[in-house]
Amino acid sequence: MKSRLRGHGGPIFLSIAGLGLAALLHGASPSALAAAPAPAGKPLGSDCTPGPFAKDTYFPTPAFPEQTRAPAIKGGVPLRVEVVLSGLPNPRSLAFLDGGRVLVSVWPGELRTIGADGKLSAAIAGVPKAMGGRDGAFDIALAPDFASNRTLYLVYRILKPGQKVEPGKRPEGIGQVARARLSAGGDRLEDLKVIYQGAYLRRITVGHDGTLIFTSLSADGSVSQKIEDPDGKVLRINADGSIPEDNPFAARQGAKPEIYDLGHRDIDGVAIDGQGGIWTVEHGPRGGDELNRIEAGKDYGYPTIGYGRDYSGSPINNDKTAQPGMEQPVYFWEPDIGPAGLMVYSGRMFPAWKGDIFTGALATRRLIRLQMKDGKVTGEEHLLADRCQRIRDVREAPDGSIWVVTNDQKSEMPGEVLRITSAR
Repeated sequence: MKSRLRGHGGPIFLSIAGLGLAALLHGASPSALAAAPAPAGKPLGSDCTPGPFAKDTYFPTPAFPEQTRAPAIKGGVPLRVEVVLSGLPNPRSLAFLDGGRVLVSVWPGELRTIGADGKLSAAIAGVPKAMGGRDGAFDIALAPDFASNRTLYLVYRILKPGQKVEPGKRPEGIGQVARARLSAGGDRLEDLKVIYQGAYLRRITVGHDGTLIFTSLSADGSVSQKIEDPDGKVLRINADGSIPEDNPFAARQGAKPEIYDLGHRDIDGVAIDGQGGIWTVEHGPRGGDELNRIEAGKDYGYPTIGYGRDYSGSPINNDKTAQPGMEQPVYFWEPDIGPAGLMVYSGRMFPAWKGDIFTGALATRRLIRLQMKDGKVTGEEHLLADRCQRIRDVREAPDGSIWVVTNDQKSEMPGEVLRITSAR
């Protein structure tokens, strides 16, 4: 028995795995899956309307027609949404291992695996101690040759000496990138080494050339334009922690050599496309959330230019949205969606979606698909809105299915790992 809802992309089937994770990865039939209704939450009218500032009269003029509010589209594909695991204490990110296992990071600073039987493991041993709270959790990236050497990378933050996590306050901490090997049994990290320290770190991915691409935050923008400070930037290092010779500021006196670009606020998603291009999504202040295609040495403007306002509603830099020598976002959202996690889809399971970009939405509680053509956004589809869950991350599995991680630290709703496949 399945519960059937009507979504933007046609029928959506909600079902929970009764056959274990291995069965899901190998395409268990819908008849073998039990029903799983969307989790109980607040009414859609209060939680899943567009953004907390939807009634704000401010709306900036885009630089080109395709830069915002793309036409609403429907994917034309009936989807099946399977609950792989529920009741997680705020999961943050995941990665796909061998043998049908999935590695998942869980607040406050743990790594666990979801086994081929769909069961959650105990906490993995040997994990570095993150600082706790929402900002201590890990982002994960596997080395391209993980199958042979079991190497992975973690981004997280630790407390500064003497620093304490105070309720209601966001500690700065110290960002770290660590390299380690996952044991053959998947129950411990071995040979862990911190290969980078500094910056208020957020997300990580691995480029086609094997370099590590990771992102940092500068909420007030005070250092986003400064090449001597790594916050508010995309950063790039080699897998051993050394600096790539072709980094744009590597030879600049006084500059942080790991800086790859500048002018960001809070990048909460980074992904690599099929051609090796780097894409990011970032939180604006009050509105102005952005999608950017990153190029070495470029300045993406914040806080000199942008499409949002201060949280008080006051203009930032007189509402300036363009300046020579500064890049425009490929796309922006006004009001906020709260983008989190990013994926450029390969088209394995859904060929029509090849090259499209997916991001989670924390504020509007849905999964967003951006239809891409020639580097521009030509349509926007909202998925999983009926579930009304904060989506923290989105990843593509080896079989082309789309996995999302949901969490909500401000309510009693449990975190979940969901798998999206075609219902055909």
